[in-house]
Amino acid sequence: MDFEDIRKEVIHGSLDCMRKGLIRQTSGNISIADKQAGIYVITPSGIPYEKLSPSDVPVLALEDGGVIEGALPPSKESPMHRAILNKNPLIHSVVHTHSLYATVMSIILDDALPPFAIGSTPYCPVRIAPYAVPGSDEIAQEALKAMGEGLACLLKYHGQIAAGKTMWDAISAADYIEENAQTAYLTYAVGKYTPLPYDDYIFLHERALKNMGLPCCAGG
Repeated sequence: MDFEDIRKEVIHGSLDCMRKGLIRQTSGNISIADKQAGIYVITPSGIPYEKLSPSDVPVLALEDGGVIEGALPPSKESPMHRAILNKNPLIHSVVHTHSLYATVMSIILDDALPPFAIGSTPYCPVRIAPYAVPGSDEIAQEALKAMGEGLACLLKYHGQIAAGKTMWDAISAADYIEENAQTAYLTYAVGKYTPLPYDDYIFLHERALKNMGLPCCAGG
């Protein structure tokens, strides 16, 4: 099969995350699944995204993570992506970034990042997975537990991971979560750490998920 289009999309998404400041250098990864074909594509390990061509981007089996195509080795976080993609049939893309404020809040907080910015309400509360070695099976399992039925989590000392029905949905989630983390940090720094009122959050959360075509239990 020809997976050139989906591989190109991963490259475009990675460059978009760099422009947004979500990814620096190669410190992040993006995957997209074609579940009908039983595969997912993911950014390779340690290669500047602006230098990638579609043939460089690995194609892996959703069943066992085996490499099907690709000139370069997959991101070491590919097991975490595969675990999330396989858990929810509605999810077709995962974005993992080391964005600054999401990482800071993963260190400051112990349980979850609540909603401060309106755009974050579909994804909050963003629970925090305990620290585990990057690339390990343990971090994949901790991320799954922290996400639950939601679309995102923070990884302690590490960053964030967000999922969506499409790659652009997942990037949007990561972007809004970073905005929320920045807002939370700045309010925390001046002693005004006050999330959105619960009833307002619930209304916005459920409305947003309905508009996304997702069940309202996701994220809450």
